[in-house]
Amino acid sequence: MRLTVAGVALDLAEAEPGEGAEPRVPGTFPAKRGGTAWCEPVAGAPRPRCLSADGIDLAGAAPYDGLARVMPEASDAYRHAERAAREAWRGIRKAELPRN
Repeated sequence: MRLTVAGVALDLAEAEPGEGAEPRVPGTFPAKRGGTAWCEPVAGAPRPRCLSADGIDLAGAAPYDGLARVMPEASDAYRHAERAAREAWRGIRKAELPRN
């Protein structure tokens, strides 16, 4: 998942955008959580970990809100977030609702 902060595009760790997800929605999350985000490198990982001002992991929030799917190498915490979105039919998971 890509987040643009101050004009710089950052690929977030362990999440990728879901098909049909509104690409601007993840960018509004930091504004709702204190107005800023900061990123730090993760040892051994190719992508940084980015957090909102109040410490919420942005890449973890995206699958939880149904805005992204986790990547194969994702942690158990990210998998749990994605499962929670699926069970609540949030975001891109709404398209998976059974049709009668």
